[in-house]
Order: sequence, then structure tokens, then C-alpha cells
Amino acid sequence: MPGTTYELLYWPAWLVWADVARLVLAFGKADFKQVFITFEDFPAIKQEQRFGKIPRLTVRSPDGNVRYIWESRSINEYLAATFGFLPREEFARADIMSYVHSLNEISDAMGNISLFADLDARRAHWYKLRDSTIPEALAYHERALATKTTDGPFYTGRNVTLPDIVLYAQVQRMRSMFPDADQRFLGLTNPRLAALIKAGDGGKSGATVREWIDSPNPRFVSLRFDMQSMNWVVG
Repeated sequence: MPGTTYELLYWPAWLVWADVARLVLAFGKADFKQVFITFEDFPAIKQEQRFGKIPRLTVRSPDGNVRYIWESRSINEYLAATFGFLPREEFARADIMSYVHSLNEISDAMGNISLFADLDARRAHWYKLRDSTIPEALAYHERALATKTTDGPFYTGRNVTLPDIVLYAQVQRMRSMFPDADQRFLGLTNPRLAALIKAGDGGKSGATVREWIDSPNPRFVSLRFDMQSMNWVVG
């Protein structure tokens, strides 16, 4: 709706759960701002959050109505539908969302490495991700892209939809977690996925990511994967 504004409350970091929502808002040319919260300040607002967690999306309508949405994937789907990155027809939307849910499983597997307290267990999980979990999952997506009947690099052809944005955000994490991610997971192995990511790097996705990474705001940091500890760290 014209005149609607959005606020995304989350940690001041990139390569985290709010990345897709940020990209959708940027793609949709939304009137939005990011509201950053620190770990020190969070306890004071924790009980205000529906499940004691963030991100939280605030939606302010022109008539003054204020609504909130929690949980990153609910936020992603709402914003994607709002800004035209999901089909309106129910079956078509469910079909597109199947790609998103599959990609989310990869994201969960990459994030779950932090659940292992033992270094050897984290290393074993990393190798499993690299050698089987990620390449096997991406092979199915490559096969799906090979069957589409429309031109263009994206899941539905020429138009960007939510799975394109989700995949692009995930590849940024893969690039941090696996130094040879582009060659190993894309490249000649999955040329259609590689073309999709290349289009993202050269388009608004890449420009937006570079803008955030190079942000002069000293509070905005990027998570990165540390190969020594085999874990995600800040900075």
C-alpha cells in the first residue's frame, strides 16, 4: 500500500536471519529503516517479543495502524507477497515456496554447525556439508531450473521471486563458510544456478550487499566463518 512504512528490528549484522527480509525490502523499493539492537539492550525488550526473539517487522499503514510480524521466514513470505515476489494464485505460490523451504533446509544445516560443542564434531559436520548435504541439495535445484520453459536465469525465468533472493543470501554464507564455494557448488557443476548468482552479483542484490558490507556505520558488522574454530564469529 502506498505510504506504508516498515521497520526491521534486528542485530546490526550481515549473514544472519534478517538478510532475506532486507533484500526483499531493498528490491521492493520499500520505505523502510533498520532498527539495530545490541545484545546488552535486548533483555529489556525480550518480553515484548512474541516468542522472545527477533527479527521483528513493524508495518505502519498511512491511517496510523501499526502491526507486527515475528519470525524471519514469516516476515520473508509476507514481504515477498506484498512486493510481488510471490505469485497470487495459490498453487503457483505453493510451488514457488517449495523451493524456498528446500533452500531453508540448507540454511539450517549451515547454521546448525554452531550447535556442536566439540571442534571435531563441527569439523565433521563441515565436511558433510561440503561433500554431500549442500551439493546434493543444489543438484535438485539445478535439475528443476533445467525444466523451466521460460527464458532468463531465475527460478521463474526473467522475474525475480523469493527463492532467487533466498538462494542469493545463502550463497553469501556459503562463500564465507567454504573458500571455494563458487567453484565447488556452482561453476560447471550447476551452470544454471551459477548464472542465477552471476545475475545477482551484477544486479541489485550484489549492489545492495556490497553497500551493506561497506557501510560506514560502525555498528553494522558481518558474521564470518572461522576455519580454526569451525564456527561462526563476529567481525
